[in-house]
Amino acid sequence: MTSSLEIGEKLGLGMSPVTALAAVAAGDPCLLVIDQLDAVSFASGHVPAGFHTVVELIQEAVAFPGMRVPLACRGFDLTTITGFASWSQMRRSHALTSTRSPLNR
Repeated sequence: MTSSLEIGEKLGLGMSPVTALAAVAAGDPCLLVIDQLDAVSFASGHVPAGFHTVVELIQEAVAFPGMRVPLACRGFDLTTITGFASWSQMRRSHALTSTRSPLNR
């Protein structure tokens, strides 16, 4: 998908998911969860257009003070992939890591 509007249309929202969430939240705190962010990284081999769409979603979310956007990805991507590392430097941004893995039992 190449735009936040296209994502919203595919989900049947008729608008960007950010706009839809902001409308439903009506100024209350809310979360727009973006999982598997590493799936759109340049290292994943996928089309990087997805990366730019995620950036667009985050830029839209900044306009809503009560909206938080937790991003889930591998630690490798957060620290090494161009673009991801710069997000952790953004104002109001915090990186949380987990050392627990079902594979490390």
